[in-house]
This record gives sequence, C-alpha cells and structure tokens, in this order.
Amino acid sequence: MENSKKQVRETKAGRSIQAFVIIKPRKGVVATIHAHFADSGMCTVDVWDEGCLVYQGRAGGGGYDKFTNALAGAVIQGITMVDHCQVSKKLGKGASSFPYGTKEPRGYCFANYVADKSGWTSCYRVAGPDLLKYYGFTVEQVI
Repeated sequence: MENSKKQVRETKAGRSIQAFVIIKPRKGVVATIHAHFADSGMCTVDVWDEGCLVYQGRAGGGGYDKFTNALAGAVIQGITMVDHCQVSKKLGKGASSFPYGTKEPRGYCFANYVADKSGWTSCYRVAGPDLLKYYGFTVEQVI
C-alpha cells in the first residue's frame, strides 16, 4: 500500500467532520454522534440512539467549545448531555466548600479549589460525551 496519497481525514472535508460511537458493554454500539464544523464557525451535531435520529443541535460564535454547546440537551441512552458549568451541585446548608477528601458524585467534577477553605467551591456536571463514561459506556472518536 502506498502512503504518499492524502488520507480522507487529511482532506478539507475530513477535517470538518467528527464521528463518535457510544458502546455499551455486552450490547455493542448503541449510539453515535456526528458533528460538522463549517467554515463559518458553526457546529452542527446529529445524535443517533438505537438507530434513530433523536437530536440535532447547532452552536456558532467564537471563543468557546461549540461542539459541547451544540450537544447540550441531547439525551443519549437516557442521560442528558450538558454544556460546561451548565449544571452544578449546590453546597450543603451552611457549607462554604466541598471539603478536601470528599468523593465526587458520579458524573460530577470538583472545581475552584480554595486553600483557606480546604476544599472546592464548585462541583459541575461533566460536559459532553465524556459524561457517558461515568455510566459505564465507552466513547470512541472514529473520525
């Protein structure tokens, strides 16, 4: 096989698309995410779950993660995708932080550590398809 030819993923079209497969143990591929990144900066996503198109989203503008924003609101295998810092856990009554050593709730990550409080002031839901990994799914980017 000759390697001097350009691969599909190296073409302009190939660089403007992404595809992810979501795999459930003992069941195989259960969902896919297709994304297109237009020259205009717009990101469009399609979500297929169990073979059916279940969500389409778009995000444009500049300076942020358009893919995750376009995906926010999609439900994949019963799990709702969120944007960065869109969903957070509230601190307990009277608490000023999540104390150091506290276990993060499933699908959440601590943020904003404050040394004088010996803990984190924020606990955000994991954004984008990475959230699915917390529920036992494998997420693989295939394009």
